[in-house]
Amino acid sequence: MSAWTAIREEDGALLVPLHADIDGLHADGAVRIRPGDPGYDDHLVTALDARDLAGDRARDEELIARWEARNPAIPTRRSA
Repeated sequence: MSAWTAIREEDGALLVPLHADIDGLHADGAVRIRPGDPGYDDHLVTALDARDLAGDRARDEELIARWEARNPAIPTRRSA
């Protein structure tokens, strides 16, 4: 089982993280599995609901603006 947690989407599908190390190459990704797919029930036990991960956009903007005001010399996505 992965050390990362799957995310349950609104339609019930799970976005399951994958990680591979092959011959010194590292790769990360995800696979979407649906109810009835092998392993679905195993990942469902610890999955997080995608709605619980949604942030508060207004609060996020406030925090970003505050950080940018305190760190004017650091380029950000907005100023780059």
